[in-house]
Amino acid sequence: AGHEVLVLCRSRRDLAEYEFVEGVPFWTCYAPHGGALSVVRMARAYSKMCREAVAGHRWDAIVNHHPLPLWVVGKSLPVRIPVVSIFHSPWPAEYVLLHGGKAGYLGREFRAMVEREALERSDRIVTLSHYMREEAERRYAGARSRVDVAPGGVDVDRFGYAADPV
Repeated sequence: AGHEVLVLCRSRRDLAEYEFVEGVPFWTCYAPHGGALSVVRMARAYSKMCREAVAGHRWDAIVNHHPLPLWVVGKSLPVRIPVVSIFHSPWPAEYVLLHGGKAGYLGREFRAMVEREALERSDRIVTLSHYMREEAERRYAGARSRVDVAPGGVDVDRFGYAADPV
């Protein structure tokens, strides 16, 4: 639609550090998984990449899919850049689901604080369902007036399935 797009994301096996995918530039950074130290490393990697992407460039909007990168750079972003956050699910709840009984109190509270502050920096918050909208509003009361539902969809011609599942 005539917009310049840049995707910033965590390293992936199928992408180089800077690569075009269907005409869209992807810039990846190494951000390891696992443990409290990995969150610090991830925050540093995102911070460096996001600051470089914003420096000297005028972006019309930032669309964010995870609270950590926005939390890391959110307060230093120029106010003039509108931020839309996609609230897929609560990060603290994902942490508990992934780690079960090993999910510590500090890990949950840290993720809740990061997510709350990232959503506070967001001009709009988008969920894919009414259920997730209610979840975002229940967890983060300050988000209530800024949450919209954009039901997910799929191009069934492009992503169709075979009639025979085998």
